[in-house]
Amino acid sequence: MYRIIPDTAVSGQVAALPAEVLAGYAEVLEVLQLTPWNGPPQHPAKPDAPVRRWAFGPGQAGQVVYLILEEQQGGTPAARAMVGLTGPAPLRDVAPTTAP
Repeated sequence: MYRIIPDTAVSGQVAALPAEVLAGYAEVLEVLQLTPWNGPPQHPAKPDAPVRRWAFGPGQAGQVVYLILEEQQGGTPAARAMVGLTGPAPLRDVAPTTAP
């Protein structure tokens, strides 16, 4: 089983996700703990690369991008994850806005 190590930016990104996609995000994390190599590579030209991605949500607009670390201190493999928004119809605009 893989241990998920969230990147420091993940908590803010997840907090900004709409409530209706959180279950899909949680499902992705469950799968990553068992089979992170099943996600497609971030770059198709490098099919064996440890940087992977997994889409979720309506229109697959949400995306978890992660790095698989097979050898960690203590012997537990890990997947370092970040969550991002992608696709033609984003889940929600999470960019901070400022008043002029």
